[in-house]
Amino acid sequence: MNKYRIILCILLFSLTITKGQVNTYNPYSSYAIGQLSPVGHNYNISMGGLGTSLASNQYLNYTNPASYSFLDRTSFEFGMRSSFINMFQNNTKQKNFISGLTSIGLGFPISNRFGLSASLLPYSSVGYNVQTNRTINSISLDPLAESTTIIEGSGGINKFLLGTSFKILKNLSFGANINYLFGSIEREEHLYTNPLQWHLREINAKFIRGFNFDFGLLYFHLMEDYKFNMGFSVRPAKEINTQSQTVRVRSLGEIYYPANPDNEIQIDEVSNHQTNFPLESSVGISIEDNKKWLLGLDYKYINWDNYYELGKNTCCMQNSHEFIFGGFFTPKKDDIYNYFNRVQYRFGLSYSSGYLDYINHFSGTLGLALPINRVVSTLNIALKYGVMSPSELMVNPIKEQYFSIYLSMTLNEKWFQKIKIQ
Repeated sequence: MNKYRIILCILLFSLTITKGQVNTYNPYSSYAIGQLSPVGHNYNISMGGLGTSLASNQYLNYTNPASYSFLDRTSFEFGMRSSFINMFQNNTKQKNFISGLTSIGLGFPISNRFGLSASLLPYSSVGYNVQTNRTINSISLDPLAESTTIIEGSGGINKFLLGTSFKILKNLSFGANINYLFGSIEREEHLYTNPLQWHLREINAKFIRGFNFDFGLLYFHLMEDYKFNMGFSVRPAKEINTQSQTVRVRSLGEIYYPANPDNEIQIDEVSNHQTNFPLESSVGISIEDNKKWLLGLDYKYINWDNYYELGKNTCCMQNSHEFIFGGFFTPKKDDIYNYFNRVQYRFGLSYSSGYLDYINHFSGTLGLALPINRVVSTLNIALKYGVMSPSELMVNPIKEQYFSIYLSMTLNEKWFQKIKIQ
């Protein structure tokens, strides 16, 4: 009973922090739904995001829902991330630090052919603060006034999924996820005249609520000494309900006072519309020696050309292509004398282009799965270094370098064993 209470407390705690945490500081997160979060639990992230063809019996892998039927015991994971970020523009450098929840998940077998899973994780993040100084020519303000504009963004989208998987054949499995997307994204723009006389403020908030679905297939073929795996997953395009509202405030001085006749406030009616989340698909292959190692390759595609809000395509979106190579190595997992022979050493490389025009993203990861003595559970550590490089074709491009540390605990137990009385 204690373990159920612990997990319930973690679930409630995670629900309270997913809304408030800041997961990015990047001006490019102002586009579309923000900066996309890394896909998968620590198991996937430590191998560069690899997962389409993986069917682990002790780690959750929601990147392909067909994997749940391979679980042989209850698996619970809770993970956190800390990131150190450097951003460069011309001769300017800025440092940021972020930390927060990466995922929480629970999966368990119902039978040797049927599995279930649930996970809560961030889907995208928005966080930026941009300031510009310029001269404006306005009738309502002083002609040719000097002004300062500050644009801030915050929020993001979270995802809660329920998944199921069934083995059609001994070596072929089918699975599906039902994903509930929820969150809010806020954009706030301030315009100050210099010296301070007028303050114009515009706040736009949009709230996203809706479902989409993942489908996956996993097939493996046993050879004499190895196992060959193939996987495929797809998320069809889906329109998601979105509400948006804009508030505009004009005040003489920085603070708005209703009693001042020069001050104005305008609140638009709530607008209900659809945001089209595009088709996503991935295909992967891997080969493994069950006792020692695995090597795999994934290709992922997202059709961002078809992303739109308010019936219009969003500026600067481009189809995304990602290539992932990763794997793991365990020297001798049954060694009772040398602990480090039982450690699973992981690595991964990832390269992607698209989502936003002219931006390429490269990352490399190293990870460890440290066994916890006497139980089939692990402490997972992953170190990730990445670079986001805009093309020189962009005006004043911003380059980002980051170093992230991922920590998670994976607990595996037989929760649903029948008690036998002899």
